Formats: sequence, structure tokens, C-alpha cells
Amino acid sequence: MKESNFIKKKAEQFKALKALLVPAWKYGRGYMLSTIFFNMLLEPIYTLFMVRYVQGVVDAFASGKPVEKVLLTVLFYQGGIALVSIIRHLMVSLYHSKAWPRFCYKLEGLVYHKAMETDYRFMDDAEYFDRYTWALQNYIGNVDNAVTFLENLCKNVGVILTLTTLIVTNDVFIILVSICILLISNFVTKKKSVVMQKISLDQQKNERREMYMDRICYLREAAADMRCTELPGKMDAMFEKNIRDSLAIVDKNKWKRLRWELLNDLTGLILQLVIGAYLCMRIHMGVITIGAFAGMLYASDALRQNITQLLGLDVSLNDLYLFYIHSKKFFAQKSQIEAPVRALEDPAPQPVPAGPMSLTLDRVNFHYPNTEFSLQDITMDIRPGEKIAIVGVNGAGKSTLVKLLLRLYDVDSGSITICGEDIKKFDVHQLRKRIGVAFQQQNVYALSLRDNMTLFGDASDDELLESLNAVGLDNLLAKTGGTLDTEVTREFSENGIMLSGGELQKLALARILLRDFSLLILDEPSSALDPLAEYELNKQIFNLGSSTTTIFISHRLTSARHADKIYLFEHGRILESGTHEELMQANGKYCEMFNKQAENYIS
Repeated sequence: MKESNFIKKKAEQFKALKALLVPAWKYGRGYMLSTIFFNMLLEPIYTLFMVRYVQGVVDAFASGKPVEKVLLTVLFYQGGIALVSIIRHLMVSLYHSKAWPRFCYKLEGLVYHKAMETDYRFMDDAEYFDRYTWALQNYIGNVDNAVTFLENLCKNVGVILTLTTLIVTNDVFIILVSICILLISNFVTKKKSVVMQKISLDQQKNERREMYMDRICYLREAAADMRCTELPGKMDAMFEKNIRDSLAIVDKNKWKRLRWELLNDLTGLILQLVIGAYLCMRIHMGVITIGAFAGMLYASDALRQNITQLLGLDVSLNDLYLFYIHSKKFFAQKSQIEAPVRALEDPAPQPVPAGPMSLTLDRVNFHYPNTEFSLQDITMDIRPGEKIAIVGVNGAGKSTLVKLLLRLYDVDSGSITICGEDIKKFDVHQLRKRIGVAFQQQNVYALSLRDNMTLFGDASDDELLESLNAVGLDNLLAKTGGTLDTEVTREFSENGIMLSGGELQKLALARILLRDFSLLILDEPSSALDPLAEYELNKQIFNLGSSTTTIFISHRLTSARHADKIYLFEHGRILESGTHEELMQANGKYCEMFNKQAENYIS
């Protein structure tokens, strides 16, 4: 039964190894083959040269050969060793130095693409996010570890076969003694590995806490709190606790670890003593020369090291297996929206209609997992080219509706139709290309101003400058002394363009003015603007006329008064709807909120 379980476990481990080697073969075939081939070929040659080197030099001195001949012997073997070293360095310098980074970028891209193909809803899942960051940090290293495992396996086997052949031709007893001692050494190594794995598992919580503290120290979002609050003291306390907990784990296991490490060293020493004594006896009997003694002693030690390394690969194989099981959960994550698996009998996605969109939401219900908030019974009918305002206090469900329209989430019940077709019938990526969106959280990236403006598609310099002028950023380049190719932010450049909150919102609008969309969604487009700038922004929106359907979300009701229809959201429901005049005449919640905001402006 135990043998059956052992074979089954090994089969699973090698299956995991094969799975990790697949991307290595796909993206780094040359790197992988050259690494394995040269190590398998060069290491046995190098080891053989070293054995012969030791034996040849000692025998040359012992036999009383002239110094010139001894030096020639040294030169010959040193030349061979140097040649092997030069070939290895040439491979690293001329090939691996380029192949390795390219290999890493490909693997990193594999993780990124999988993340982009994963539904947005998983970004709210802490367990998934942990798997994603863990894969991003460890995937490249462990795929390379799989290649290294195969490399070491080939190298150790090659060296062991070479040395075994060499030793057997001289004396079988050395091999028998080595095998007996190494079986004991393997038992000791496994016991030591169990202790080390336990320490590693116990330290995982401390390592995660350390990574969290690292993030807090460099995240820009925490920079102000780190300087203006007691947060640094609390982080110091966490750091001190982390050190204490980590040292306690080490202290708890130190004697077990020391015991097995000493036993491991002792087995190596016993092997050397037994073989050394045996070879001394053979010299005394006149069977071997002093050079053969030195060579066999070196060969037996090298054999012991390589067999120990080969047996130690069992631990590496198990580590790779555990990593594969963990990473498999990330890569096996199923998505219903971003990368759904379409059966052959399923109809092809509908083409997204050109021109302004019509939208119908029929009794839509949606809730976030593990929260009490939900959208309830949302019904809306939006005709092509209409300008729709969605208003309400923070947390009313306005931004959640945006995520449903972009199909970042699917509704729990009810339906959303676009131009008469269910939203699910369209290819989600083609659909989003027809939607221009400015999110509530405006982001700029450490890219050029040009790249930041063309997130929805390329544009000429004239179009970019015209768009900046249209949103009131015509003096941005003159003010900063930059160009369209100047980096935004100072993440990598001291001369980068820094934008205020209002400028960020204007830039977000400039992006969507560069293209003709079927639907525009503006989530709080004027929250950081003063009233005059807000007026100019609203004028830009309404100047688009009927060429596109527009939905803008705001808690400032003055932005909504010229909309074709206004929806007031409260607690995830539509409380009121109608034109500005109709809602004012109804004298309800909208009227109350509008009058209060108007009083604030007047005062």
C-alpha cells in the first residue's frame, strides 16, 4: 500500500514538473536546451579533468619527474579546465544574457494576460487577489526552478555515471561503501528537510506581514498618513512583533535542525575516513599509486556530493509540486465574462451596432458578494442620442450601475439590452470599444501625455492638441514646458507633468473627445472642478448633440438640469425619474436636494 502511494505521489510530482516545463519549452526552448545540454556535457568533463588533474600532478611529483614535466602536466589540465570555463562564460554572455530576460518577460506576460482574462468580480475577492500577487511574484522563479531541476538531474546523473565508471575500473569496494553511507545520508537529509519545511510553513504568516509592511512604506496612498499620523509607530510595533514571532519559530526548531545538520556532516566525514583508510592500505600493499589515492579520494567525495544532490532533488520536486498546486488555482480560475469558453453549438457574438446606442434595463437586480448593498428593480429606457443624468448621494448605487453597463459584472436577475439585443450576446471587448468612459477615480499612468490621452485609440498630434484645447488644457504644455511625449507623473522622470484633480478630470474628458463613441459614461466628471469649469464641461457634453448617447453621473444637481431625463437613486433603487422641470414640480426628494445645493451656492 505504501509503495503504491509512493509511486502515485511521484507520478503526480513529475506531472506537475511537466506542466511547469511546458511554458519553459514554449517561450524559452533554446535557453532550456542549451542550459541542460551544456551542463550535462560540461560538468562530467570538468569533473573527470579534476580527478585526472589531481592524480597526474601527485604521481608526477611522487615519481620524481623534472619540474618542467610537472608544470606541463599542470598546464595541460588547467588548460582543459579553463576551456570548459570559457565555453560556459561564452554561453552566458552571448546567449543566456539575452535569452533569460526574454524568457522572463514572456512568462510575466502569461500571468498578466491571465489576470486580464479574469472577471473583474474576482478583484474584490481577497483570496483570488492573494493568488494573483503570489503567482506574479513566484511564477517566473518556479518555472525556472523546474528548468534548473531538469538541468541538475541531467548534470548529477552525468557526473555520477562518469565517476562510477572511473571508480569501478579501479576498485568496486569504494562504490559499495559510498552507497551504504549515502543511504544513511539520504535518511538524514529527508529528516532535515522535514524540519526546514515546517520552519518555512510556520514563517509564511510573518513573510506576508513583512510584504504588507513593505507595501505600506512605498505606496503613495499611505505617504500622507505615514507623515501626519501615528501610523509609523504602529508599523514599527508590527515590525517588532514580526521579528519576535520569526525568531521564536527559529528558536523553537533550532535543536532539531542542528541535530540533523551535524548528522549530515558526520556521514560525509565517515565516508571520507573509511575510503581514505582503505586507499592508504592499498598504497601500503603497492596496489595503487599516491596519485591514484588522491584522485580516488577526490572522485569519491565528488560522487558523494552528486548523489547527495540527486537525492536532494526529491525535496525540490516536492516544492515544485506544491507550487504547481497553488498556481494551478490561479490559472484554472473560470471566467464567465472576460474569457468565456464558447461551445461549438453556441451562436457567434452579435456585431455591435454603429451609431448612438439605445439601452433598456428591465427589473435589474444585483448585489456584491458578502455585502448588504444591492441594486433593486432598476428599470430604465434610454433612446439613442439621449443625455441621461443619474444623481444621488454617495453609495446610492450610481457607480455600480456603470459597472453593469460596461459588463464588468453580470446582473443577478432582470436584463440589460443594447439596441434591442441582450448585452450578453455581444463580444464584451468589442462592446467596450464602442463605450467611452471616464471613471469616478481618474487615473493617469507613468506614460507619456500622448499615451495617457490615447487609451481609447491612436490620434494625430493635431487631434490631441485640439482635444486639450477643447477641455481648457490648452496652456498645459506651455505651463509645464513639456511636449506630448513628456511623461505624466514623476514616477521615472523629474521633469514629468504633474496634474491637479481638476486637470485630471479634464484630461479624462479629453480622452473620450478624441473618438466617436456609441455611448459615453461620465462618472462624477466635474467633482474636482469649480462652478465655471463645470459649466464649460457640461457645455462640451451637450455640444455632442445626438451623435452619441450620454450617461453622466453626479451628486451636483446643477449638472443634471439640462439632461433629457434624470434618475434619482437612493439605497440602490430609483426613487424618482423625469426631466428637471417635472421633478421640481413633483416637489419630492430631487427638489429638496436641488434647493439645498442652490442655497449653498448662493450663500
